[in-house]
Amino acid sequence: FERKQGEYHSAHGVDAYFIADEFFRTRDAVKLLGDEAKIPTVYVNHKKMAKVIKEVVLKQHRDIELYHKDESGEWIIKKKASTGNLQGFEDLLFPDGTVSDTFGIMAVKFTSKKNVLSM
Repeated sequence: FERKQGEYHSAHGVDAYFIADEFFRTRDAVKLLGDEAKIPTVYVNHKKMAKVIKEVVLKQHRDIELYHKDESGEWIIKKKASTGNLQGFEDLLFPDGTVSDTFGIMAVKFTSKKNVLSM
């Protein structure tokens, strides 16, 4: 979740524990918010969020969504990314405009005719 126009972000539930374990190396970063139903929450600065997104999308091949509050105060999806579609987070992942650190995806189809294998 985007906070204060992207100055920092928050993650909740199992995502909070994942980020605490993988990026802070301690669960002390997780705060339990709420009056009755305590929701595990971790806050991540802008720089660390870029590391989280790179790890999750590029290395673990998982999808990620970033929510922000619209004018009416409702949480809506602002950006999405997956291994094959980084467009939503290019500004965060590659702030200097270079994309030299990415992985490529390629499909190859092999066919066989009369015992000859071709691509």
